[in-house]
Amino acid sequence: MTAPQKKRRGKKILGGILLAFVLLLVGLYYLIQSPAFLQWAVKQLNHAISGEVSYQEFNLNLDRRFLRIRELTYENPQQEKILAIKSLDLNFSLSSAFRGHFAVEKMNLTGLTIDQSKEEPDKLVPSRWRTVLRLILKRVSLKDASLADIQIHLRNGDEFVFEQGQLNLSPQTYGKQKVNLQVSGVLIKPADVTLKAKSLDFSGEVEFPV
Repeated sequence: MTAPQKKRRGKKILGGILLAFVLLLVGLYYLIQSPAFLQWAVKQLNHAISGEVSYQEFNLNLDRRFLRIRELTYENPQQEKILAIKSLDLNFSLSSAFRGHFAVEKMNLTGLTIDQSKEEPDKLVPSRWRTVLRLILKRVSLKDASLADIQIHLRNGDEFVFEQGQLNLSPQTYGKQKVNLQVSGVLIKPADVTLKAKSLDFSGEVEFPV
């Protein structure tokens, strides 16, 4: 085989490898948003955790940069409901996800309930919810988030409930994140005290341990 023939053969092999890689990426692109894959992923998650995650609808569309969830719940091994989401719709930026950051352009969240009061308190172990929240906030920003019917019950007995809200989060930089939160129909129960308010507004910067 002459040198030009070897060169042409090498180009064909390289082209074949690149084509196979592109086809693999395209296949994965459509696979991860298929209902069958999402069902499989949730099934694997349930095998890995204590308790069970279930949902009525889970629709991911990467072409439209859209996620829809209906009636998502997580129950602990005692079949007590710890997390519930009635409805979640969000539009996101796919390009930012490739950079390790999840930028949500628009979100509508209804019927979120987090109930830590059913968890066994352990003063020696930090709250798993706090750890999860830090991880989410480190990688997520929100441009336009509408919230409705939100209930949060902490394991120390504190409660935070509101009817309607708007939330904006900037990308986190060096452990600092700008937050703008406006809520109405507010009920707060800190340390056995009940506070009610028609509305609350918060705008400022929150610092997290780096």
